[in-house]
Amino acid sequence: MGRIDYAIKSLEDLLCITEGKPRNIKIGYAQNLAQLESAFQTNKKKWTADQTFGNDYFDYIYGIVTTGTEWHFIIYTSDSIYSTSESEYQINLTKSAVKDNPELL
Repeated sequence: MGRIDYAIKSLEDLLCITEGKPRNIKIGYAQNLAQLESAFQTNKKKWTADQTFGNDYFDYIYGIVTTGTEWHFIIYTSDSIYSTSESEYQINLTKSAVKDNPELL
C-alpha cells in the first residue's frame, strides 16, 4: 500500500496523513487504513517491550486523507474505525484568502 506520506507523533497522539487521488479518494482511504493498522500493531508490540518502564501504547491513532483541498478525518481503534467519509472538509486557499490573512504571507 505504500508508506505514510506524513506522520506526526506527540506524547499522547499519533497522526498518519495520506495523500488521496482527487478523482478516487477511496484509494487514499484504503492506503491510510492499512497504514493505521500497521502503525497500531507496531506500536502495540513496542508497548509490550516497554511495559517495564510504564509507557502506554496508543489506544487510538488519527488518520487524514487529503487531496489538498478535500480533507477526510479518521480515528482508528482496536475496536472500530470512525470517519467523516460522508462529509469532507473543503479548504480552499485562494489569493483573496491569503490577502485577507496576513499571517499566511
